[in-house]
Amino acid sequence: MNSKSKYAILLLSSVLVIYAIIGGMLGRVSAQNGSYQQLSIFMEVLNRIQNDYVDEPTIKDAVAGAVRGLVESVDPYGGYLSPRDVAFYKDYNPQKTPGIGVVLFKSPRLGGGYPIIISAIPGGPAAKGGLTMGDMIESIDGATTREMNPVQVNAVLANPAGKPVALSVIRRRRAEPEVITLNREVVPAPPVEAKMMDNNIAYVKVPYLGPGKAQEVKRQLDGLLKKGATNVVLDLRFAGGGEEQEGVQLANLFLESGTIGYLQGKKIREENVYGQSQGTANQGSTGRAGESGNVGRRRDRCGCDCR
Repeated sequence: MNSKSKYAILLLSSVLVIYAIIGGMLGRVSAQNGSYQQLSIFMEVLNRIQNDYVDEPTIKDAVAGAVRGLVESVDPYGGYLSPRDVAFYKDYNPQKTPGIGVVLFKSPRLGGGYPIIISAIPGGPAAKGGLTMGDMIESIDGATTREMNPVQVNAVLANPAGKPVALSVIRRRRAEPEVITLNREVVPAPPVEAKMMDNNIAYVKVPYLGPGKAQEVKRQLDGLLKKGATNVVLDLRFAGGGEEQEGVQLANLFLESGTIGYLQGKKIREENVYGQSQGTANQGSTGRAGESGNVGRRRDRCGCDCR
């Protein structure tokens, strides 16, 4: 036996030993938490489907559905992403990716699992088409949205770019879905609205927290304060989407201190985001501004940004 054959046998033996050790360790862990028995049930059901189902099933789709169900049973707001979904997610930019101009919320407990419109961005295709808060998107180009996670909803709303998209929409107080055709467009963040109202009240409306909107609010608010504003109404009712950092910067215009939000994960330590005064509304009359800051803090808890 030559040296190459001996080396190949030694390498194969080493691989088999390592495989046996790892398999034994995984087997002990699986036996401890009962997962091995559950996997056996899964394999039995899969075999029954393959052998007894009247139509020939697509095993790839069946396994993907099982994985999706596993993730969503642990976290109803989680989702399983295919390699194609991951590629789209990495390149996704709400200010550059085409869409219909909506902020969506998806929950298995609300709306039958269909995406629900939180707001339609002013000037976007959805707003022009009459879509509004509370409308549910049942299907996109004939594909049901019930099994889609937010990333997948974004993807089908974006592609194919430049071509119209047909939506089946369930509106409030209407029994039957309505089919609406909209254009796929890149929807820019609308400008901040600001004006002086009666009794020296400054009114500032933020339709969408896109990049630079916190500084835009600061410029508008500084101008109104110089005109004599003593109270501030910060309108965030339609600012359901945007960037987290913009929300933090906006809250800092109204908060001198305190916790704005926190980040927590299983493998990372809890990270708190504290208010750091940027010297705008909190230098004036803080009673009404403090209320506005709380509104901004509640806004930061929304992690949904679908277009």
